[in-house]
Amino acid sequence: MGNKDFIQYGGYTELFGPEFEDKVLPLLVKRGYEPSEGYLTDVVELKERGLDIAVANIACGYYNPHTDQEYVNIQDVINCHALVKEIIEKLGHERHDHFPDWLSDFPDVPEILPHITSIGVCLDCESEVKVDEMFHPYCPKCNTYLSDSEYTEELPFDRVA
Repeated sequence: MGNKDFIQYGGYTELFGPEFEDKVLPLLVKRGYEPSEGYLTDVVELKERGLDIAVANIACGYYNPHTDQEYVNIQDVINCHALVKEIIEKLGHERHDHFPDWLSDFPDVPEILPHITSIGVCLDCESEVKVDEMFHPYCPKCNTYLSDSEYTEELPFDRVA
């Protein structure tokens, strides 16, 4: 959302480290972007599943998301496209390994981590239920938020957090 965020942290998950940031920062500044924090992004899921390279979520010019007033600013899209093209041209020939020690940056980590900790099982598809940053339960497989009656807090599997 917006036109300046180059998401480095998605909740408690680091998406890229200082080495990659140093390399990409001049391009970000040139295009009016800055490293920032976000929450809901597909690359967080990829990192949490073990993706071992630097990734980012880049604001691309959409506003008022998920509302009837959602819109896209074409100039922002063009600027984002130019940024991505410049990153590929400058850094695309290199592999940027990234193995985050994501808990080290958050010494007061809560017991339930958004998007990470399993809190139950979806009664519809029987997959793990997680919580978002506001601790609302959702099923990533069904891609929907759940009411208390739509999941059970019993965990019949070993994969907690």
